[in-house]
Amino acid sequence: MNLRRTENPPTRGEILVHIAASTKTIGICAMPGLPDPCCVLREGHAYKPVAGAPLAGVADQPNDPPMNEQATPSFGISSGAMLAAAYVVLGKLGLMLTIQPGHASGIFPPAGLAIAATYLWGAPTLPWIVLGSFTLNFLVTTAPLQISSAMAALCIAMASALQAWIGRAVLHRTIGPQTGLATIEHIGGYLLAAPCICLVSASLSVGSLALLGVIPRDQAPMAWMTWELGDTLGMVSIFPIMLALFGTPDAVWKDRRLIVSSIMAAVLILVGLAYVSVHQIESSKMSQSFHFQADRVTATIQDHLDEQEFILEQLDMALSSAQQESVSRDAFRELVQPALNRFPMLQAIEWVPEIPSSRRAMFEASQKQSVPEYLITQRNETGAMVPVPDRPIYYPIAY
Repeated sequence: MNLRRTENPPTRGEILVHIAASTKTIGICAMPGLPDPCCVLREGHAYKPVAGAPLAGVADQPNDPPMNEQATPSFGISSGAMLAAAYVVLGKLGLMLTIQPGHASGIFPPAGLAIAATYLWGAPTLPWIVLGSFTLNFLVTTAPLQISSAMAALCIAMASALQAWIGRAVLHRTIGPQTGLATIEHIGGYLLAAPCICLVSASLSVGSLALLGVIPRDQAPMAWMTWELGDTLGMVSIFPIMLALFGTPDAVWKDRRLIVSSIMAAVLILVGLAYVSVHQIESSKMSQSFHFQADRVTATIQDHLDEQEFILEQLDMALSSAQQESVSRDAFRELVQPALNRFPMLQAIEWVPEIPSSRRAMFEASQKQSVPEYLITQRNETGAMVPVPDRPIYYPIAY
């Protein structure tokens, strides 16, 4: 340890202290009643000053970090794997709040997790965010595995990582690289920055889904709004919890860690329960509306079918076997044409009398008066029309 002399040594009773780091204190004191400084303190050890020196000043330690900075905890493979796993778990929980047929959750905690992790540990978190997001979207997809679905999952993962990196830059400028969120300026800046940061993933992800055809383009605006809201609420709720658990400086968060985490977790749970309640109410309303409309359509269809059945019954009475011989083709057309005009869904109305084998020749002869080539026919195995072989009863189309 080298000691540097000061040009103007302090007078008796003065104390000169230099703090080189949060855990290392180097001090030189001049005690009242003593002619020279008594000691130099460094990490709890006492050092005698150089003989003849008016006063030893501050130790030169160029490698020590400043007081307001703390070493960032290392972020290795195990930490990354835990981050990716947490992303998937929180994502599965968040997507349970998705209103079908939707592609975004009203609360998406992984957005806050990713932004907070990148804010705390920097670029090493980005590959793990991509992995977690891609895995989540791959697991929750209901469509058959295709290139488009894989591309959609990759686009969402890249957008999530980009949002986290931009969020880190914005928050570093807004609230600084280390914050206790203890001032109005920091809290206000954080709350204002959250929706702006979350525009990134909402815009890029929904745009990619629309371009890839995963969602219809007319549904993109609503999906974008839901995505933006879900990411914003996820960031507002999860970011403070992450700071409370892993934030620096440790002295600031030590006494508030449990309180902040508990409050934000409770808020997140309450918001989630409220969202679920609203979701259930809206789903119930939609279900009731659907059943009401379905009942109306069913009743309308049944009324039309009943009316058509009544008309057919009337025609059957008019064309009973006792009267059939006296009804000509033109008369039949006049009978059924009003029904065909009233009910466009009726493609044809036919009269199919029961003809015993003994009357077949007479029936065919009467029909040939209007249709000279008329025969009672049927299709054979090849689909060609051939005369029906002898049988006891025939049901030919008369009109």
